[in-house]
Amino acid sequence: MLTKLQLERFKNFQDSELILGPLTLLVGTNASGKSNIRDAFRFLHGISRGYNLAEIMGEKYVEVECCSGAEFEVVPEKQPF
Repeated sequence: MLTKLQLERFKNFQDSELILGPLTLLVGTNASGKSNIRDAFRFLHGISRGYNLAEIMGEKYVEVECCSGAEFEVVPEKQPF
C-alpha cells in the first residue's frame, strides 16, 4: 500500500507531502490541485512501467521542450510480528 506521496515542483505543488491511509479522500475547491494529485499518481505509474511522457500524459505533451524527471522509492511496509 502506498503510504506517502511527496511532490516537488509538480504542477502547482512546489514542496508537498500527502500522507495516505487505507482510504484517502481528496476534497477541495475548484483549481485547488485535486486532479494534479491524480496526475502525479498517473505519472508515477507510467514511468514505473517505462512509458514516455506523451504516453503517460497525452499527445499534447509531445512538444514539451523542458525536461522533467521523477524519483520514487518502494519501501516495504513494516509488518507487526
